[in-house]
Amino acid sequence: MNSSSLNFRESLNCLIVMALGKFAIFPFSSFVIKETLLSEVETNVQDLEKDVLRVQNLIQDANNTLENLSEEYGKHLLWCENNVDNDYAYMYAKRAEWQTLLHDVLGLLNPIGAFFNTLKIFVSNYIELLYHAYHLKEFEMDKYYHSKANCEATQEMGILGEKYAMFLSDQKEKFDQWHNMYARSHKVTIEEAIADSERDQVANRLGRERGRKYPYCDCSILMHDLLPDYKK
Repeated sequence: MNSSSLNFRESLNCLIVMALGKFAIFPFSSFVIKETLLSEVETNVQDLEKDVLRVQNLIQDANNTLENLSEEYGKHLLWCENNVDNDYAYMYAKRAEWQTLLHDVLGLLNPIGAFFNTLKIFVSNYIELLYHAYHLKEFEMDKYYHSKANCEATQEMGILGEKYAMFLSDQKEKFDQWHNMYARSHKVTIEEAIADSERDQVANRLGRERGRKYPYCDCSILMHDLLPDYKK
């Protein structure tokens, strides 16, 4: 049993113990129910781990195919029998689809690790934001870095990273609304605070959407159009 299944089993064990707490007067029944549930979960985890290996093999095969096709990619006219552009585009899209699936499953196998990795991504981007604001005197970078954090969490942690990023972004915006209305020396109205928060949330959602759609692209490039000096 690898670390992923152990992490998942330990997490679920805690949840089951809490859920069965009200049956404490029937310790044997609680024990049987818990062990039955854990046994079923371990079976499902083992199936997921087999799926991970299958997807990893598919990705490796796709990489090999793309490497072979790259020798002829873009070198022939559309109607030429040696044209491989469509095959290359198809395999590239399938590889991205499999990569997204792989990150989804890996995140589900280690939900606690996925949360802390998402939190680390958010903290790292926030530190970069502060560096640009206070050291380089580059302001109005918040939408770029917040969207970039959402993008990176979605790419690296899959569907769970996307949900965790949404949760962290929502909590951050709630705090900002409160801070802008009550804590700042220059207070704003409720309407202004909500409007500012929604603009931030648009950037957050865009980051998650692009991270999901383009799992192989660098999020700093994907979100480049949110930089304050970007010229459309």
